[in-house]
Amino acid sequence: MTKIRFNGNASITGNNTIGEPDLTPVTNTSTGGRTQTITGNLSSGAIATTRIELKSAKAGSQSTLLKAEGEVFGNHIILKDMNATGGASFNV
Repeated sequence: MTKIRFNGNASITGNNTIGEPDLTPVTNTSTGGRTQTITGNLSSGAIATTRIELKSAKAGSQSTLLKAEGEVFGNHIILKDMNATGGASFNV
């Protein structure tokens, strides 16, 4: 995949490789135990007072957010039950 835009609440199933996710102020869930790999930039259309939530679909069952290099930065991005890993720095 190259670029994907989430315009509303979204549910991501399976293991996926996403080039450049563009997140709007919504809740995005990933199936527990799955890996979402980001190869490009993670961008956020959020304004300063709006949050974006990335979480596992099942509380207590972690999903993995993998980015091998670079930086993941976003205002008001909240990770719940997500294992942020890889060589990138996660500043959320």
